[in-house]
Amino acid sequence: MDPLRLDDLMISYAQHGEDVVLQRLFDGRTTGFYVDLGANDPVVDSVTKHFSLLGWRGVNVEPLTSLHQRLVEDRPRDINLCVAVSDRPGKLVLEEVEGAHGLSTATEALAQAHRDQGRTLIKREVPCVTLAELCGQHCSEVAIDFLKIDVEGHETQVLKGGDWNRFRPRVLLIESGWVPEAWHELVLSFGYQMGLDDTLNRFYVRDEDAALLERLKWPANVNDRFIRAEHARQILLGREWDALGPTIQSMARQLAVAKDASPQLKATLKRLLSLR
Repeated sequence: MDPLRLDDLMISYAQHGEDVVLQRLFDGRTTGFYVDLGANDPVVDSVTKHFSLLGWRGVNVEPLTSLHQRLVEDRPRDINLCVAVSDRPGKLVLEEVEGAHGLSTATEALAQAHRDQGRTLIKREVPCVTLAELCGQHCSEVAIDFLKIDVEGHETQVLKGGDWNRFRPRVLLIESGWVPEAWHELVLSFGYQMGLDDTLNRFYVRDEDAALLERLKWPANVNDRFIRAEHARQILLGREWDALGPTIQSMARQLAVAKDASPQLKATLKRLLSLR
């Protein structure tokens, strides 16, 4: 069998193949603009990493300072904001989930659910803007190709703070793990149609781009020819190890007979060499 050619596959960084579906929607375009609310880590489970590598740019919004700093370092072409987004500007109390930053929330009921599960939460007051303000300041001269909203129960407030007549992203990607019924009808009222529910997210396209619904019939699948980033890393590490194999074995043989090597080290090396 021929070795796997990573150059022939899309590498997906997103948690649930969201970037694969978006890649299908935008047909491999190498330029574009995104807005990522709740950006979290710039690489791990990132919906936008693939697009950033392609040459896209955008606005990443992450209210936790440690994660925001990672975004600043990884995405120098992007606008990286350390704020929260809601239906009114000012301050917002965010409850950070210790050891699971992606679960941090401004929704008290969800925060209590985390406490009931034994998690430790830390309250932080963070600056807050509306979606309309954010877009007015940073997106007034660009067309937004997709807006991703992953805000752990604060979706309704984010959506209510938008100006949906002036700023109309072609595609909305909204994590739907927390009471989507509270905001689904609101999205439809803005002139959007739902195309895909992949059990974790809902994909919507604006009425003006209804033709894109045809590409939202299925979640990420084998026909999209992709590989998860962690799988790709393991393959590359394995190939590096195989390439280094002869060199490592040669060094191990030398150490196995070295006069100053301990008996335990010699025994271990000989055992390892016998497995090759």
